[in-house]
Amino acid sequence: MAPKSLPLAVACTRVALAPFVHGDEGPLPDGPAIIAPNHSSFLDGPIIASRYAWRVGRPLGFILYDEPFRNPLFGWFLRSSRCLPFRRGNRESQTTVLHAALARLREGHAVGCFPEAHINQGQRLGTFRPGAALLALESGAPIVPAGIVGSDETIPM
Repeated sequence: MAPKSLPLAVACTRVALAPFVHGDEGPLPDGPAIIAPNHSSFLDGPIIASRYAWRVGRPLGFILYDEPFRNPLFGWFLRSSRCLPFRRGNRESQTTVLHAALARLREGHAVGCFPEAHINQGQRLGTFRPGAALLALESGAPIVPAGIVGSDETIPM
């Protein structure tokens, strides 16, 4: 993953996803943080990651399944954003990605983690998985909640 590709990835997605970003002027931690948005569309990760990188000047790598990395364009964005892939249903892979995320947090970086784990259809939050809470407990990093509205109407499941 080339570090120089992050600004290009952020600029491209910022232009494409600008209509979805409103009211994101709140404070963000300077150090490590776990950004935890709701998840109702495939657009959620790129929206949050590109906006975070634009505002803070650092990448926000999400923890996510490895399947999206197979798409050439989306995979390029995920690699540029320093996302952390794991294999679905593979405990060893899940443990490895949590250790990698914890290492990033200890280095002072932010990590994105969808607490619901899956895309949730509808307006209510789904059941939370323990990943974000485990990372916060182990690292001491704050969890920063983020809400995304309208992305599910653009690219519905």
